[in-house]
Amino acid sequence: MKKSLKYKIVLAIVIIVCIMDVSFIFVNYVNYMNVNRNYTDSLAQTVANTCRLVVDGDSVTGYLDNRRRNTAYYEVWSISFCVSTFSK
Repeated sequence: MKKSLKYKIVLAIVIIVCIMDVSFIFVNYVNYMNVNRNYTDSLAQTVANTCRLVVDGDSVTGYLDNRRRNTAYYEVWSISFCVSTFSK
């Protein structure tokens, strides 16, 4: 059975459009992943810098030395809880 030239041209166009569609999906997925990674890295850096400015390092080392929860421990815990709650 002989296929007409019109059928072959339409089939070629459909195949080309499908290949382009798949390639566009792949490119946009890679772009989305890069943007998402940059956003989460930036957010994590902002939260870490905020914690670094707010938390007193000496009080943390005091907790690490004796492993007892003193008032400084609860101050750091409440700050970290607030940061994690508001960063969502």
